[in-house]
Amino acid sequence: MKLLGIAITYNEGPRVPYVMAYYERLGIDKLIVFDNMSTDNTRELLSKYPFVEIKDYDTGGIFNESMNATIKNHYWKSYAHEYDWCV
Repeated sequence: MKLLGIAITYNEGPRVPYVMAYYERLGIDKLIVFDNMSTDNTRELLSKYPFVEIKDYDTGGIFNESMNATIKNHYWKSYAHEYDWCV
């Protein structure tokens, strides 16, 4: 069974090791992280994990529920043929 994860982040550097440990325990095959132009070390920390793919997600520093909803509700569909589950 193949497992895909999708996450949205902004300046979550201090939490990255804990979140990644969780996803590793799940046995995730790929984690796609939409980074809202973090200004801390989030991107650098995430890039150390071979199963992580980072995508830019720029809302100009403003929380954008419409963009978040689009990612959460639709992005996984482009991977549905490759993965059995998405978290």
